[in-house]
Amino acid sequence: MADTRITTALNTLQRLLLAGETIIHSSRQVRLAALLHRREIIATTPNRLIIFKRRLIGGYQMIDVRWQDLRDASINENILEKYFGAVFKANVAGRGIQVVAGLEVESARALYVFCQQQEQEWREKNRIRSIEEDRAKSGGMVLGHLGGHAPEAVPPAEEPLSRLKKAKDMLTEGLISDAEFETIKARIVNNL
Repeated sequence: MADTRITTALNTLQRLLLAGETIIHSSRQVRLAALLHRREIIATTPNRLIIFKRRLIGGYQMIDVRWQDLRDASINENILEKYFGAVFKANVAGRGIQVVAGLEVESARALYVFCQQQEQEWREKNRIRSIEEDRAKSGGMVLGHLGGHAPEAVPPAEEPLSRLKKAKDMLTEGLISDAEFETIKARIVNNL
């Protein structure tokens, strides 16, 4: 019966996902960790980390964390893992630390590894964005870079229309994301 409830909760969570979004990993609390409340579920998707807290008398609270907001994820396994599970902590920008105790250990490990991968990817993206912003402030403009090649600075004397066209072409070719294009466009407009 308990597994049926968890399956129902996972189905509810699945219906709340965005179009094209799928659950990659999920973990639920072991029974002993939820003696006074219903078991909580954590799931990861390509876009976010979701903490699904079911209420005692129907309903739920869903906390979603975008990957760019995840500062750190950690896992702490208990001695008797079958009975007490693992403690999963996520340090989230603007929300503090989200803790779910008593998760099934194997699935919590998979969640942790995936969160670490996402955290590392976003740290690198933010590092590159910071470098581009610093170069733009110093008079040049970086429209993106490819693989191991250093980004090329665009001369500040270049016409705004041609810079915007180059950025649009890079967006069309998939070299930059929509967010990066919008940032570049905003800089060009601000410099007019």
